[in-house]
Amino acid sequence: MSASENTRPEKGKSLLCATRDFVAVDLETTGLSTEYDDIIEIGAVRYRDGTPVATYAQLVNPGHDVDDFITELTGITNEMLEGQPPIGDVLPGFMDFLADDIVIGHNVNCDINFLYDNCQNCGIKPISNDFIDTLRVSRRMLPDLENHKMDTVAEALQLPGRDLHRAAGDAVIAAKIYLELLQRPGFEAAMESNR
Repeated sequence: MSASENTRPEKGKSLLCATRDFVAVDLETTGLSTEYDDIIEIGAVRYRDGTPVATYAQLVNPGHDVDDFITELTGITNEMLEGQPPIGDVLPGFMDFLADDIVIGHNVNCDINFLYDNCQNCGIKPISNDFIDTLRVSRRMLPDLENHKMDTVAEALQLPGRDLHRAAGDAVIAAKIYLELLQRPGFEAAMESNR
């Protein structure tokens, strides 16, 4: 059993499958460590039969200033975070929005880990939703790309890009990547190979 399975026993499974009903999720954080960094924005879009039907977007006050690098990357300023709720106040409503849907996102394992650990830290039942990582899917469907960063994949699929890393916008791009790859010939076979 891996370390993450030991520390996150209720975590959902990473899936390779076809679905048109899901919630696309993205987080903005102050860094990459679930131990030392904080969530500053949650964005999610619920899809039914491949169509967006509901959106969730919430800034989160981390309880400290964000550095200039994060502001430059995301456009989220300390002024924007003033007066926003802390993560403990945000998570119950977000988890209600998420319900038991499959989660889709680009490099979404990182987002799931942040959500899981923050739920645990706040005394909330940890996220246990299964998830589909569009990074993983794009590696199977577009193996010849120089890299599989979200912007690279979106450009290869001729999808609109992004100006800033913002959670709800990135969730939409991840959903569009997934839905575009889903309709391509060979999707099912690519998901089955080398599971």
